[in-house]
Amino acid sequence: MNMSVEGKATGMGRSTWDVIAVKKAAEQGNAWAQFQLGIMYAKGEGTPQDYQQAIHWYQKAAEQVDAESLLMLGAMCRNGDGVLRSPEPTELDPGPQNMAPSPGGTKDDDRHP
Repeated sequence: MNMSVEGKATGMGRSTWDVIAVKKAAEQGNAWAQFQLGIMYAKGEGTPQDYQQAIHWYQKAAEQVDAESLLMLGAMCRNGDGVLRSPEPTELDPGPQNMAPSPGGTKDDDRHP
C-alpha cells in the first residue's frame, strides 16, 4: 500500500519515496521530474493534492520548453484548477466564435491580402 507524506494510503500507485526522489531531481532542474512532480501534486499522488504546487512545477518545466507542461498549464487555466478561470473566451481560445470565418473569407485570407 502506498503512503502519502501524512502516512495515508494514496491508492494511486505513487509513494512518498517516489515524491522525494522526483522532487530532488526537479529541484536540480530536471524538466521531466518537474513535470512529473506537477502531475503528483495535481492528482494528489503520493502527496496531498495541491494545485498551487502543481502550477509551480509545471511552470518550472515550461520555462525549459517542456510541451507537456505547457499543455497541463493550459488545461489547469481552462478548468480553473488553482487559478481564476476567465469567464470570457480569449482571443487565443479556439471557441466557436473564434473559429468562424470572417466576413468575405477565412481568417487565413485576412492575413494575406
